Amino acid sequence: MKKIFLSLSLLAAVLLQSVNAQMTVGTSAAPVAGSVLDLSQVSAKNLGLMIPQVNLSTISGTNKTNLEKEGMVVYNLADKAFYAYQNGVWVTFATLINGRIAYGTTTPNLNAGLHIMGDGSNDDIVFDGIADAPLIRMRRANGSKTTPANLTNGDLIGGINFGAQINGGMAEGIASIMANYRGTGTTNASSLSINSSTASVYLHENGNVGIGTSTPTTYKLQVAGTAGGTSWTNISDARYKTNIQTIQNPLQKVLQLQGKTYKFDTEKWKDKGFLAGTQYGVIAQEVEKIVPEVVTTDAEGYKGVNYDALVPLLIEAIKAQQAQIDELKKQINK
Repeated sequence: MKKIFLSLSLLAAVLLQSVNAQMTVGTSAAPVAGSVLDLSQVSAKNLGLMIPQVNLSTISGTNKTNLEKEGMVVYNLADKAFYAYQNGVWVTFATLINGRIAYGTTTPNLNAGLHIMGDGSNDDIVFDGIADAPLIRMRRANGSKTTPANLTNGDLIGGINFGAQINGGMAEGIASIMANYRGTGTTNASSLSINSSTASVYLHENGNVGIGTSTPTTYKLQVAGTAGGTSWTNISDARYKTNIQTIQNPLQKVLQLQGKTYKFDTEKWKDKGFLAGTQYGVIAQEVEKIVPEVVTTDAEGYKGVNYDALVPLLIEAIKAQQAQIDELKKQINK
């Protein structure tokens, strides 16, 4: 009888109630539907729910204990993190440290709200998309998915920075992928940049791509520097063309063109990727006076020459010159 009375007294002291295999602590009210244990009415004076504190380094492996049961949750004193026993191993999960969420580390970066560190044996982070949804989405807190009314031209709207940890800190700016808003407040235009310490690639808001330049405003692909490859094919099928005509007076045009040697002003235009040393070519302003169709002018007024377009002109000029040579031969042989 004493054991029964003691048990009843303890139950009454904590106001523990069981209703259909459900329990509440601190109140006689029915537990929240669907819950096994309801602590919602515990007095504010109580400290909360204490998870078992252990040192996993002393109880795992050959020193197995009854804690190593599937689904067991403990607080590991060795690294101040929570662990769950799953599929035969202790697995850590996100821990709140100094107001920051840390996973896989007990010393989260003080500049980060979330710090995830892999164990070095597998991929650090893996994102699996569902039904073609975005894998990672970043947007301004004061912005909107449907209208950029709160954004200002040039605002950073998302990005990833890659860097090395040096002396416990983050070395910023080693490489990054950044998106910037480029609209007017009523449009959704944006630009994307991929930067490293030695090169940059930009997807401009107008759809053009720049390599080594952030302003590919005139050309679909603009390279500040030297580009190379094994071949380049220009689309030239007659079915794509209309008003096809043979070039008139090709030799006269070629005779007016002047080949030049020159050097790029690499000191003044350091961001253009110009080659050093002597170059061979033509001057755009001179060519424009003779065959303006092969000269382009960018948004800033600087000119370029489509050297490929000069090839057909040279072909016809050579043919015209050969015709003159053949005619002279006929006159000599008479």
